[in-house]
Amino acid sequence: MPEKGRGNRAVAKRGRGKARGSRARRGGWLGRPLVRRGIIGAWALIVAAAVGFLLMRAVDEQGFALRRPGAVQPAVTATVPTPSVPKAPDSPAARAPLGIATPVERPEISRSLPPPPPVTAEEAPFDGRPAWERFAQAPAEAPGKKPLLAIVIDDVGVTKRELDALLDLDPGVTFAIMGYADRMDDFARKARAKGHELMIHVPMEPQGNADPGPNALKLGLSPDEIRRRLRWHLDRHDSYVGINNHMGSRFTADAAGMAVVAAELKARGLLFLDSKTIGNSEGEDKARAAGIPTASRDVFLDNEIGANAIEAQLVLAERRAREKGTAIAIGHPHMATIEALARFLPQAKARGIAVVPVSSVIFRRSGTAATAGAAGATPASGTTDGSGKRSGSLPPPRG
Repeated sequence: MPEKGRGNRAVAKRGRGKARGSRARRGGWLGRPLVRRGIIGAWALIVAAAVGFLLMRAVDEQGFALRRPGAVQPAVTATVPTPSVPKAPDSPAARAPLGIATPVERPEISRSLPPPPPVTAEEAPFDGRPAWERFAQAPAEAPGKKPLLAIVIDDVGVTKRELDALLDLDPGVTFAIMGYADRMDDFARKARAKGHELMIHVPMEPQGNADPGPNALKLGLSPDEIRRRLRWHLDRHDSYVGINNHMGSRFTADAAGMAVVAAELKARGLLFLDSKTIGNSEGEDKARAAGIPTASRDVFLDNEIGANAIEAQLVLAERRAREKGTAIAIGHPHMATIEALARFLPQAKARGIAVVPVSSVIFRRSGTAATAGAAGATPASGTTDGSGKRSGSLPPPRG
């Protein structure tokens, strides 16, 4: 009997073990108690980390709101121990409430900066005077009421061999640089440094078949094309007072074409010297109508190239200056002309003739008061020839 009872208990024990084994096999490793407890613990850590993150972010946002300018700051009291060594006064930023940016004034920095550099020539104040006043050269000496003689040398820059010889002439001589001449900046700078006045010699259509050169002003061109060609010549150079015509016996006789030229010169503040290559030229009249300074030449020096012929024309120019108070003579950069001028001009000055830039003659003829750029070119009473008309026999015109 007892053995039978023990057998029954053994059978029951084996049954319970089989039940547990079957439950373990049904749940796999997830059915184990230790695994379940580990999973629960991991979830608990994840939830705790998430809650902690949200709490930290809320605290940061609250602190940022307190640091903004104008935010209400909590009252904070703290006891700061007195330092044992002297301390420099706190800056405004150090005295400002925590988190509020306060500008720091440093006047000592501005006092230590060096003064601005002096104004250079390129930064000179704007000169609002017209170009013919800004670039007019003053005579070497104030002429007073002396007869004025202006010598203009045309065609400068077509060839370069005579440029050095031209620079040695009296500073009263004016140079008319050919509009299409290249590489004339250095010559122009040297000429102005020596007191010579500059003009631009603009090619215009002559009568006959002669070629006046690139971008010449011609009859039949539209006003826009005339302006374009004129600007092409003017924009190649600088520091000049105005223009005169190269050839142009046909174009200068055209009133409409010369009105276009005069309007462009007016806009640029330039003067016009009519080379007077034809008797019925409209150049001076249209320039005067446009309100720009103008004059016409009196004498050609070297239609006939030779020492005696050129000196005879110089004598004629001096006589015109004495008769009318002013005279304008035009020559060309022939060595014979340059040599004749080198001999004649000192003698004419010794006889009381003032050799002056062409603008000085135009100032006197128009009655214009002298400017800083043309000192001494004051009008003389009784010597102004404002009509612009020329009397007497003139040498045959060129072009």
